[in-house]
Amino acid sequence: MADAETQAYELPHQSWWPLAFGLGVVLLGLGLIVPGPTVWDPGLGELRIGPMLIVGFLAFAVSGLGWLREDVEWFDDRVGTGPRVGRWGVLLFIGSEIMIFGSLFATYYNFADTAAMWPPEGTPHLPIGTTGMFTIVLLFSGATMHWAHSALRIGNRSAFKGHMLLTLLLGGIFMVGQGMEYYHLVHEGLTLTTHPFGTTFYLLTGTHGLHVLAGLFVLGVVTWRAFVHDQFDAERHVLLEAAAIYWHFVDLVWVFVYAIVYLQWI
Repeated sequence: MADAETQAYELPHQSWWPLAFGLGVVLLGLGLIVPGPTVWDPGLGELRIGPMLIVGFLAFAVSGLGWLREDVEWFDDRVGTGPRVGRWGVLLFIGSEIMIFGSLFATYYNFADTAAMWPPEGTPHLPIGTTGMFTIVLLFSGATMHWAHSALRIGNRSAFKGHMLLTLLLGGIFMVGQGMEYYHLVHEGLTLTTHPFGTTFYLLTGTHGLHVLAGLFVLGVVTWRAFVHDQFDAERHVLLEAAAIYWHFVDLVWVFVYAIVYLQWI
């Protein structure tokens, strides 16, 4: 006999949005690799936009919005497969992310091990103190994310919404701090093509920054659905749990980035 958790859900019908979304991600990645005409040179390297990049972005954006709209409707209709599917899905996704960051850290260590001096002479000093403060901000956002999740699990919806807003604010502050740091370092002469340290520095911190932006988007979706559609409760909050797991992962990765790249604990 099925348990109460299984009985509370209906099996979902087939959806093409995840497939379209995955195809958009593939095209977007290929578009970043296949060269296109140069449209902007911001100092970190030339920005090239080709047809594949445009198609990939459109497919990514349209399918993402379609998938989001469908999920909102499914929540109201109690369509789903239970919380365990979403939890294991995000954990498998994080496994692939660990491999991505692992390869970036390995590249960093390889260059550092073979260089006569690391960072090379003349490299601008990284703002360890300022970045440390923004690191504390990011880590505190992990605490507010945990408090939001915990509040919803006991049915405190007002605390859940308030902590979600605070998490978004803290994550945004961290991204502003990273943007200010990039602006300073580029004007000091550290760019993506300056030397291997510059390349690995921007690849590591930039990849993490993209993950923070993705996390902020998901947290924004959760917050929007909570305020506008009054969704998520103590029994049903799969997306919130997945977002919390992902956000904690992003926090943990930055601890390693800060310790290895900024504090030079290698």
